[in-house]
Amino acid sequence: KGLQSVVEQAAHKVSTPGEVSEPAEEPWDCEIAVVVGMGVEAGGLLDLMTDTRMTRCANYVEHAGILDGRRVVVAVSGAGANAANQTTEDLIAIYRPAWVVAAGFAAALQNDIRRGHFVMPQSVVDQTGRVLAVGFQLDAESSSQMKGLHCGQLLSIDGLIDSTEEKRRLAEHHDAVACDMETAAVAACCQRCQTRFLSVRIVTDGFDECLPESLVTLNRQKSLSGKLGAAAGAIWNRPGSVKDLWKLKQDALQASDRLGRFLAGVIAQLAG
Repeated sequence: KGLQSVVEQAAHKVSTPGEVSEPAEEPWDCEIAVVVGMGVEAGGLLDLMTDTRMTRCANYVEHAGILDGRRVVVAVSGAGANAANQTTEDLIAIYRPAWVVAAGFAAALQNDIRRGHFVMPQSVVDQTGRVLAVGFQLDAESSSQMKGLHCGQLLSIDGLIDSTEEKRRLAEHHDAVACDMETAAVAACCQRCQTRFLSVRIVTDGFDECLPESLVTLNRQKSLSGKLGAAAGAIWNRPGSVKDLWKLKQDALQASDRLGRFLAGVIAQLAG
């Protein structure tokens, strides 16, 4: 049973959302804090929570609610290491959670890791080569028996990867199975604050899959006006970009749902 059943049932469990779009009147005790970079990464888990209240904080958007009887806070930090670090610091200072979970999407750096697979790393490495431990460990025998679950090292980098050659180089240099943008920053903050930490990622980009150039250009823009300009230019120069954007959205929503169900199963097994 345990995590193996979570993996097997990730595509089947259904729940009803209960979002209340009001700020909580006062902070309350939180057992689990989940940090994601983008709102779409949180959607699947939020759909499984009840009595949820949203608060727009100075550095992040917070959703506090109940998941299977446990108090959980899901924080949308914004993309990147700096945002993730600040959000994690704030959450630990306010709530002192028993666990902090870095969750969201990831790109595969190995051929055998496919879209839809899950990554629960045993360690995290950043671009400088700093390696950080993860508090929730699976033994090699257990993880090898769970199809679609990988427990190798996760790499956190500053931006998107737009070629398989770059993926291969990063995998070899950092001995990593997948990469994201925020996990190393969350792990480092938890280490400083002596808070237990783990990461759960769903692969949305396989090893041989790369984003269309128009979407990579869009992501590189820092300002809203820049993103709008890049989007307009992409659509004008290549009308098929609209289909790219629509498919990307649908794939992200599906991945978020599966991630949410998997996360719920993992959180249920965390000791307080």
